[in-house]
Order: sequence, then structure tokens, then C-alpha cells
Amino acid sequence: MILEEKTFTSLEDEKLVLGHILLNNDILFNTSQMFIPQMFTSADNQLIATKILHLFNTGQVVDMLNLTMELRKDKYPNLPYLSDITNNLRFATGIEKYVAYLNMLWITRKFQQTIQVSQFKLNQETDTLPIIEEASRSINELLTLDYTSTEKLGNAVFDEVVAKIQNQIDNPSNLVGINTGNTKVNELTGGWQGGELIIIAARPGMGKTSYMLSSLKNAAFIDKHKVGIISLEMPNEQLMNKVISMETRIPVQKIKAVNVSQYELELIKSKRSDLTNNIIFDDKSTTLNQIVSKCRLLCTKYGTKAIYIDYLQLIKHKTKGNREQEISEISRTLKATAKELKVPIIALSQLSRSVEIRGGEKRPLLSDLRESGAIEQDADIVLFVHRPNYYNKEEVSIETDVQIEVAKNRNGMTGVAKAHFICQTTEFTDFF
Repeated sequence: MILEEKTFTSLEDEKLVLGHILLNNDILFNTSQMFIPQMFTSADNQLIATKILHLFNTGQVVDMLNLTMELRKDKYPNLPYLSDITNNLRFATGIEKYVAYLNMLWITRKFQQTIQVSQFKLNQETDTLPIIEEASRSINELLTLDYTSTEKLGNAVFDEVVAKIQNQIDNPSNLVGINTGNTKVNELTGGWQGGELIIIAARPGMGKTSYMLSSLKNAAFIDKHKVGIISLEMPNEQLMNKVISMETRIPVQKIKAVNVSQYELELIKSKRSDLTNNIIFDDKSTTLNQIVSKCRLLCTKYGTKAIYIDYLQLIKHKTKGNREQEISEISRTLKATAKELKVPIIALSQLSRSVEIRGGEKRPLLSDLRESGAIEQDADIVLFVHRPNYYNKEEVSIETDVQIEVAKNRNGMTGVAKAHFICQTTEFTDFF
């Protein structure tokens, strides 16, 4: 492999790849996902690669005769160059690795171009944050390029499904996914499962953050999973106050006001390992690019099994469209990230005011998801935290009157689970 210094190009390797593909089409079958014309740098090589790909995609034999005919259609003036590619072709084994090498050089050039364009814009503009975000988005796209083979034979997928079922039969007490914090919700969903985007939605004051933390606590403390929480609303300390309260049963207001006894402090200290080993907090990531990068870091560095985001409408992401299009792109990206990382992403979402205007129990509907129908479309599961007597709480106790409604479940059943809300610790527990 011959790299031309600082240009991240290798014309010799480009000719080598094209020449060997013309002699052996199997190379193209093995590398078609990463063989793209843009990775060839000379105009001749890029045009030839384009025509080769056209022949391949239309089911024609990729050889010198068919390639010549295609080039003549465009009145290509340099036909003798084809002979130059195949004549004196040096012997090389494993041509597939040369294709991968050329692809890597192309990605590197794209990276270099992104940095150069960003540097130029930074020298021209005073508002630098959008430029940095745009560069980050471009670099993330390069990092997520995946040319590995994605197809699977049916028998391999079948064996995976059977193995999963067998494991559940052998270990009936184990959830397939991450503990949701509610027995009935676990039954309906099988737990939060890898690759899913789960939306927990409610109007302000209904306790969606508390429900999220109750779920997180079960996953981290009972099942001993490492979990990440990205909070755009509350600082880490306030979230930890709530988690400590749930675990120790000390009222959250006492912890917040630093009004605890020595005995209570010792009880808090005794929970340190549980409260610190399995939860990773982040209250600094605010833009979509930052959050996607943070999700990747949480999975690669800490091995997190679930990621919680509080909440979706606070994520910043500048697009050329309106707010609804912005939210749509955010939800699509979160779903793609969950699928890429093979972990559930549980994101909180606001509901529109139409819930409060509605008469009766003011039960939420999927159409109430604020600012975007794409949230409903992209989510695998949508849950509503609903307290029917919340708007009548002067007359009726609202602690035991809580409903967790699974309003959408792409891979399972919908239904309503009852829950108990403990006001002092802001914890949701099973309804007994």
C-alpha cells in the first residue's frame, strides 16, 4: 500500500483495485458495501469505478468489454488508460483489504475537509457554537459508517430466537430486558430491551422524572445493571437526592434541606456502594450531537445496559426546519442510536396542554405527544404516567391512584398498570 504524503491518496492502489476487479468479479461481491466511486481520487479512476458499479448493480458481467462499451456511451476520451490498468498489474493477495484501505483514506479526507471548512468558518464568524455542532455532526456521521456485512441467514436468526426462549425457560425469574420498576409493565413489555426507544410521557407534575428514577433504581440496585442518566432538567445532585430518598425512605425534602439526623446520615453512607457503582450521571450534555456522543461513551467506557434522558423537548438541535421537524430529527436519531448501541434508550417527553383542556379523567392520548407525531412513530414503547385525581387532589388522595399506561408497544401488548406513589420519597412502587 503506497500512501502519497499528506494527501491521503494512493493512485497506485486505486489502479491495483480496479485492475483486479476487472479480472475477478468476486472481489466486488465481497466488498460491494464499501466500494464507492468517491473513494477514488483521479477523475479517470472515479468514472471507471462508477461504471463498474453500474454494471454490477444491473446484473451485467464486469469485464473489459462491457466497461469499454459503457465508457464509449459517454464518449470517454482516454480508453487507452484501461489497458494501463490491467497491463503490468502487480500480483497481490487479499485485494479486499486494499478496498478497505482506499475507503479508510476517503473517510480520512472527508475528516480533513470537515476540519478545514470548520476552521475557515471559525475565522469568519463570531457565533462559533453552531459551527462546532455542525462539525461534530459530520464527524459522528463518519464514525458511524459501517461497511460490515449486515445480512444474516434465516437459520442464524432462528437459532438466536430459540436460544433466547430457552434461556428464559431455564431462568424463568429473569426478565428478557431491563427492569421497568413495575411488575405489570414488565409483563406487558418484557422489560426495556436493547435497540428500543421508550418514551415516558406526562404533563408537568405527574411524576415522570420520579417514575424514570424508580425504574432506574430497580435496574441498578436490584438487577445490578450499569445505567446512565443524561439530565437536561435537573442537576446531578438533585437527582441523587431523589435516588437516596427512594433507597433509604428518608423524605427527599429533608435531604434537600440538609436536615437529617446523624443516624439518617449513617444510613445514607451505608448505601454508598449501591448508589455509586451502577449509575453514571451527566447533566452537561445539552445538544443532540453531545448526547449521541455521550451515549456511545457510556456504552464503550462503562458498559451501560440502559440510558435514561430527561427530557426530549429540552434537547438542542438546530435545523433549517421548524421546531416540529427538529423534534422529529431528535427522535429519529435517538432511535437510531439505541439500535446502533443495542441498548434501550428511555426518554421523557412532555405532553401538550390539550390533556388539561379535555374533560373527564383527562386521560392522555398518543396525539398529545408534544410538538411531533414522529415521537409516536419512532418510539417502540410509549408510556403515560397518569393520575386521574391529580386535578382534584384537594378532595381525593392521589398517592394510591396512579396509572402507568402502555399506550404503544410495537412488539407486545398494551394495557394499564396500577402503581403506588409515595409523596415523601417521590417513588413509584407496585400497587398491592
